[in-house]
Amino acid sequence: MSALMAGHLASHHLKDDGLLVFTGAKAAHIGPAPSMIGYHLAKTATHSIAQNMATHEDLSEDSTVLTILPDVLDTPGNRAAMPDSDFSQWADVDQVASILKMWANGENVPKNGSFVEMEVANGAVSTKFV
Repeated sequence: MSALMAGHLASHHLKDDGLLVFTGAKAAHIGPAPSMIGYHLAKTATHSIAQNMATHEDLSEDSTVLTILPDVLDTPGNRAAMPDSDFSQWADVDQVASILKMWANGENVPKNGSFVEMEVANGAVSTKFV
């Protein structure tokens, strides 16, 4: 629901050179996830909304719509829900925020409609465009 609301608001209020970023999921982007059907369904819907927003006629041609695809974001809620996981493989939210800030400032902005995996190696988050 939040992705749908973000898209609706962007169609009315996003600046001409604005940036709209959706949070998708790598697992839902690469294939089936039978053990997480509800989550997969929700993130697949987010991916579809993002694809449609990237070509939405109410957004400026100078606007950029992106979808980030983390495996898992390292948040207190995710740590509480998955306490036995290897947190070192999770995307640090401060590093993800730095990437988003760079894009919001117009630096190295991916092309409109891009899906961007947030990869983690040696504690560092990097991007991979898919």
